[in-house]
Amino acid sequence: MGNAAAYAEHVSATVTISKAGRRSLALYAIPPSVFFAIMLWATGVPPITSLLLTLLVAWQTLGGFIVWRSIRPYSTPLELLGMGSAIGTAMAALTGLLTSTIGWGPWGSLLPTLGALASAYRTRRTHPTTTPTDR
Repeated sequence: MGNAAAYAEHVSATVTISKAGRRSLALYAIPPSVFFAIMLWATGVPPITSLLLTLLVAWQTLGGFIVWRSIRPYSTPLELLGMGSAIGTAMAALTGLLTSTIGWGPWGSLLPTLGALASAYRTRRTHPTTTPTDR
């Protein structure tokens, strides 16, 4: 049919993130992280282990966040958080399994976020960021 899928359409400039909002995207990740750490601790996980697991999940989410942000730059903060955790967990699981199978241990799960950060840094240095009003 002639109708485009909802996810394939451009997001209106009125619902995109403002410049001030972009600086506070990390604030959207704090409540779920605190909730995750408290729930781990409440279910019997030692506090230091729950903190380390929370940091590991946050690290994975950061990698997925960067990947999704490069695919869909004008996503909402909730979409970035959700897709970041989904993509980041999938990337970390795959690389962790791959490095474990090769015999390098499970620490390969940290590599996708390092790669995403390096790619984002390189892209940011070579291409200036644009806003919806720049189009």
